[in-house]
Amino acid sequence: MSVARPVNQPTNPEEKNLRSAGRISRESNSWVAIEESKKVSNGYIHSCGTYLMGKTVYLTVRDGLFPFSGGGDVRTVTVPYCPNCEEEPKGDGYITPNNHMVIR
Repeated sequence: MSVARPVNQPTNPEEKNLRSAGRISRESNSWVAIEESKKVSNGYIHSCGTYLMGKTVYLTVRDGLFPFSGGGDVRTVTVPYCPNCEEEPKGDGYITPNNHMVIR
């Protein structure tokens, strides 16, 4: 899939500071990248004009009695992100006892 970029946007993501991907809006409990985007027939186009991409992230469930402990359960989730505005998720993270996702 080709990525559409506005003329005034840098083609090299290292040329500007990118925000971390995988943020969830507190108001609507949905992905921020999707909230900022417009749905089109074959995906979502971010407000900067770039198609959103997705990365599979593996999350360990930390629901034990002690910090960083749990039953060993791992869940996968596809994180949407804008390759022009956000860093690509590294592919791992964890879920806290109160079901808050932390994506690296």
